Amino acid sequence: MIRLPKPHPKLPIRRPGSRERDDIVMSRGQILVLFVLLLPVLIGIMGIAIDVSYLWVNEMRIQKAADAGALAGAVYLPDDPTTATNASLAMTKQDGYIDGSGDVSITAVQNVANREQMDVTITAPVPTFFMRFFGITTLTPTRVAHAQFHLPVPMGSPLNVFGSPSALDLSGNKLNFWAAIQGPCTMKANGDPYATKDTTSAASSSSCYGETGSNTEYAHPVTGDPGAYDYAIKVKTAGSLLIELYDPQFCARSTQQLDTGDATFSSANFNTQFLLYDPSDTPYDLTDDVPTTGGTFPNGNPSTYAGNGTSSPASVNNSCSTYYGSPAGNTMIGKWITYATIPAAQVGVYRLNVQTLAISGKSADGTNEFSIRATSGSGPQPEVYAGLAGTHSAMSIYTNVPSGTTYMYLAKISSAMAGKTMEVDLFDPGDVKGGAATAVMSFSMPTASGYTDTPFVYRNSGTTLNDSGTTSSSVNSVTTSTCDTCHPFNGDWLVVTIKIPSTYTAPLDGWWKIKYVISATQPSDRTTWRAEIIDSPVHLVQ
Repeated sequence: MIRLPKPHPKLPIRRPGSRERDDIVMSRGQILVLFVLLLPVLIGIMGIAIDVSYLWVNEMRIQKAADAGALAGAVYLPDDPTTATNASLAMTKQDGYIDGSGDVSITAVQNVANREQMDVTITAPVPTFFMRFFGITTLTPTRVAHAQFHLPVPMGSPLNVFGSPSALDLSGNKLNFWAAIQGPCTMKANGDPYATKDTTSAASSSSCYGETGSNTEYAHPVTGDPGAYDYAIKVKTAGSLLIELYDPQFCARSTQQLDTGDATFSSANFNTQFLLYDPSDTPYDLTDDVPTTGGTFPNGNPSTYAGNGTSSPASVNNSCSTYYGSPAGNTMIGKWITYATIPAAQVGVYRLNVQTLAISGKSADGTNEFSIRATSGSGPQPEVYAGLAGTHSAMSIYTNVPSGTTYMYLAKISSAMAGKTMEVDLFDPGDVKGGAATAVMSFSMPTASGYTDTPFVYRNSGTTLNDSGTTSSSVNSVTTSTCDTCHPFNGDWLVVTIKIPSTYTAPLDGWWKIKYVISATQPSDRTTWRAEIIDSPVHLVQ
């Protein structure tokens, strides 16, 4: 049988009629017309997007220039707003924005309410590309930047003298402490963490001349920061400047309660060296500091110290001569000597570095106390205080005042620090003897009506300053001695943390104090203090 293939039925093909064909052609024509009509709008939207993007990129450039200008100027505040403004404008110029050029407007000023803050505002034209078809040829954005610069916290004194117990503070009370430094052979536990090489025992004479020692906090005088402590001499008016030192060289007293209280613990004969540096525009960088002419002491040149009763170079380097003190029975009472005279001192902060150097073949196991005084020939007197950028921004002091309640300047805290946290580090506080031999320490905040003790927490971080130790609950005082040999922080760091109130306005020029209540017949507290605000030194703010 022959099988025939099955037929495949085909669906009829429907062809559009003439009317339908006309509708299709017309709709295509309408789309073309709409596209032509909307093309300018599409181009305009694309042009606006391009112009807006270009504006955004330039706004970022302007903001970065304003930020850089504010940061560059802030480092000269609060004391030199003119240089701050010039530095800000110079930095914005480097970024391509010049005040008064091409309709660019720049203002760089010190903030009125916060003298540590620099405010920079830049207004600059940005050309358009497509908006100009609508009559808009330029856009003119404005960007603002605010930067703050926090110098190291000044410590110890708002006066023109530092470490002179009989000098009166701004409230008419005595300062009650000496500036101090120990010989390099002295053990660290005697109260000086930065000038001594070993921790719990005095270094041998042979090891006093190298860079080694068990004290990891020792500030090597040869490498890095060239010495243990820095003091600031802040000159407010250009002109003549006289810098004096009280008993700058070691000269042991009959007791630690007499005069400066210089003491030898086994045997001591070392030099205390003072080196003065010119003001610098980079307070956090010591590498570019330039020593002043004739600013080293002792230097063996008697002509530098003419008129102080000496004519022999040997007497200048003699630790216990009439050059430094006046005989009083079997001991010596120190006196002021001229350290340096600068006929045309410039406005700014002179850095006075202090270190101790062992004399060859001698054991430098002792403590030297002294004072610093600066006097201007005219205008406001300088300020002399501790606390400068360096390896250790610290003040090392000695207190041998009679028993009782003593207030000592701690740190100057500006109103810009309101709401921030202050850390106070005290090494080896509480070495008092005799009688009840107790010592209690509080921290007093300035207020509109005087001083008030402020709450704090504390911990013992051990022999080296670090983050260890158990933090106490909030207290208003801490006991640093309970008897002759009961000193809970002996050879250790007491770390105190204080929350500054958000309402703080820095009355009494912002100077905080330590209240020290001592009950002892032989006060001889040798300690070292540090104070800092937990914050970046220079930063942008809202």
